[in-house]
Amino acid sequence: MGVRVSTVGCGARGFNMASALDVSANEKATMQYLNDHLATYLEKKVLAVRPQLGGQVNMEVDAAPQEDLSAVLVRIHEHYEAVVAKNCKDLEAWFQTKSEALSKEVAISTETLQTSRSEITDVKRTLQSLEIELQSQLSMKAPLQSRRTAGAAPC
Repeated sequence: MGVRVSTVGCGARGFNMASALDVSANEKATMQYLNDHLATYLEKKVLAVRPQLGGQVNMEVDAAPQEDLSAVLVRIHEHYEAVVAKNCKDLEAWFQTKSEALSKEVAISTETLQTSRSEITDVKRTLQSLEIELQSQLSMKAPLQSRRTAGAAPC
């Protein structure tokens, strides 16, 4: 008969306490065996010493009552549940903060991109109008230049 502790999860990942906190019947039996073995050992030692003392030996052992392991496991489980809950809350707050900062950064970048595109469009328009004006000036220059060369030629 073992004491099992459920898995406490945060999001998609889980924290498995069952493997860390499983106290099997075999371990409980081993503890009981060691306690019994210690009592037998002490009894044998008392019996061996009794003839040397020549009198009556009365021995009492004050041992602290054994703590309920189930209660200990429950306390440990509750502690780790609280730690997991706190970590989940902290992680969620961190994620929210990072998401907000990233959203602001995206908004600023989008605005900068739109401004840059608008400026590029304006520069292209200006370039196009200057090229048209240049072509116009060049087309006006050709007849004037031919007149000038015709007027400068000797008659």
